[in-house]
Amino acid sequence: MVNSYHHEYVGQNGISFWYYCSQRDNLAAKPRKHPDPLKHRDTPSMERFTCNGLIKITINNTSHVAELTLQHSILHKKPKKVSISQEVKTFIKGNIDLLPREIYSQLVRNNADPSIRQKHVHFWWSQFVQERYKRHNNAFESAILWLRERHYDIILNETEPVRALAFDTRMLDRMNQLRVNINECGIDATCMSP
Repeated sequence: MVNSYHHEYVGQNGISFWYYCSQRDNLAAKPRKHPDPLKHRDTPSMERFTCNGLIKITINNTSHVAELTLQHSILHKKPKKVSISQEVKTFIKGNIDLLPREIYSQLVRNNADPSIRQKHVHFWWSQFVQERYKRHNNAFESAILWLRERHYDIILNETEPVRALAFDTRMLDRMNQLRVNINECGIDATCMSP
């Protein structure tokens, strides 16, 4: 079974999550081959089954009872476990400023283990990026700590009626020092869930 849900339903009295077996046949993606045959990495795709495997978790907010439903039509073998070597992890960490697909491309060019997938690279890249920036489990507290470390001015930190955080990067001051004439300025707002 996989560790992230595929479907969610929020009802009046509760919430339900559906987790599908990672080897269900209807989850298979269509193979995409690179036009250049020299760049093909012909490793077999994951074996799929018509198992209809799923776990459904329903949590009733009124009764505070959770109901678990497990369905698997057939027993099948587990997928082949692919581990990433420490050498590849070190390479990913050393190239953290690149996008995961760029790191993956470099690994392919360097003849890395053909069983490594882009998803593996993305997973480890996100872990290492998190190490770089995460200071607290709460996203807002983490951002505040990181901004203070970098000596940014926090100009708004509100919790009511909604959580809001604004800071000054001093980019405008730097542009003025460089005598850059700005005719129009846009402000971006990013929403994040706690």
